[in-house]
Amino acid sequence: MTPPLRLGVLLSGGGRTLENLLAEIDAGRLKGLAEVAVVIASRPQIRGIEIAEQAGIAVHLIRPKAFDTVDAYSEAMVCVLDDARADLVCLAGFLSYWIIPERF
Repeated sequence: MTPPLRLGVLLSGGGRTLENLLAEIDAGRLKGLAEVAVVIASRPQIRGIEIAEQAGIAVHLIRPKAFDTVDAYSEAMVCVLDDARADLVCLAGFLSYWIIPERF
C-alpha cells in the first residue's frame, strides 16, 4: 500500500482550507491518501494556527519581515517542509511571496 501524501499547509488567516482538508481526512474521503504533516503560518494570532494546534499538527510561524531577502525567507520555509518530509504543499490562502521549489 502506498503511504499517504504528507501535506505542508501554508496559511495566512482563518484556516478554512486547513479545516476542510482535516474534515475530509476525518470523514474518510482522504484517509490513507493524505495527511497534514506541518502547517506554516505567515502571521501570528490567526485562527488557522488554532485549528492546527487543536488537531495536534506542528505549526511554524515564519514571518517574511524577519528575513532580509525573499531567498532567505524561501529557504527557511523549505527547511521546515523538508524536516516534516512534506510531499506536497497546499497554499491555503497563503499571502506571502515564496519561491516554490519545483519538487513541490
